[in-house]
Amino acid sequence: MKASSMVFSGQKSSWLLSALSCAVLSGVMGCSAQVAPTGGQISNPPATRAENIERLGALHARRTAEGDDREYIVGPGDVLGIRAFDFDDLSRPVRVDGDGNIALPLLETVHVGGKTVSAVEKELTKQLGEYMYEPYVTVFIDEYRSQQVVVVGAVEKPGLITLVDRDSTVLDAIAASGGMTEAAAGRIYVIPGEERQSVDMDQLARALDDKTTQALVENADSDIQPLMLNTKEAPQGVERFFWSLPVRGGDVIVVATSGDFILQGWVHKPGTYKLQPGLTLRGAVATGGGLRFAADRNSVRVHRLTADGQIDTETFSYEAIVNDQIPDVFIHEGDVVEVASSKMKLVPYGVYQLTVDLVRFGAGIKVVP
Repeated sequence: MKASSMVFSGQKSSWLLSALSCAVLSGVMGCSAQVAPTGGQISNPPATRAENIERLGALHARRTAEGDDREYIVGPGDVLGIRAFDFDDLSRPVRVDGDGNIALPLLETVHVGGKTVSAVEKELTKQLGEYMYEPYVTVFIDEYRSQQVVVVGAVEKPGLITLVDRDSTVLDAIAASGGMTEAAAGRIYVIPGEERQSVDMDQLARALDDKTTQALVENADSDIQPLMLNTKEAPQGVERFFWSLPVRGGDVIVVATSGDFILQGWVHKPGTYKLQPGLTLRGAVATGGGLRFAADRNSVRVHRLTADGQIDTETFSYEAIVNDQIPDVFIHEGDVVEVASSKMKLVPYGVYQLTVDLVRFGAGIKVVP
């Protein structure tokens, strides 16, 4: 919303707050909250658009710079590729078991879980040095199996996704979950794993079974804000940047579902409607059957609840939108679209309505001869 938006007070403000609060409790709030289909809420709203993009850029740069496998933390399920010079029996792929151990000829059991790849390499070189003179060992990751992310919401197969590529992105994670469903609203939230406390992925899996996405973020600090992308409104450059964000173990990705918006005032069918992805103001009016005669075509107000609990209101000219004089505007979950009346049209409309009522009343009178 623009800086010229105002915060309402008095009776009108109370009505709007009530309507918008009901929308929030129904899970239809805009960027500040979204109820995922599994039950819980994204408890903290994203930052402002500028701050959101800034955080996205910083996280993207940091994770891209972490591409060196030498500092990757080995975990259960990972497959290590081991090469030992002049020791062919040791040169093989080996999977890390549930206890974080690997089994190798001569060295038997070696604990590698929780260590970086470079640390594992040093440990194997040290142990092999007891049997060989100046051994040379290299270790790399064949398969990344210990790194898991959670993808929930409007996707085909919500749940735990195991990363098999160090370069896996947000787009890859959503694709691995079967892709987005028709119920997707276009908004995608990412809660970075490194901004949270230690995460038990089994606990997250149980939380999914319990249908409580609130458990997905219960370990997060109270001031953590998810990164958010609205695929229906974001510039293409920002959207591509978001999709290419590398994902890491412990990340939570929520694909929001479509919520509702409220249509009030001088339309033929006011009420609460399901928000379709990419819906604009013009489409919202059409959903309500179009404008009535007394509607002010130059005064359609959109009331939106902000992250800090205030109401921003902006007035648009429906006439100018229809005539392509100004761009159409997107409607968000929880928006209240109010079509004002035209004072010049109210009097003739009142006369017309009175005439119609009198005719209907007269038609219902039985005349006794």
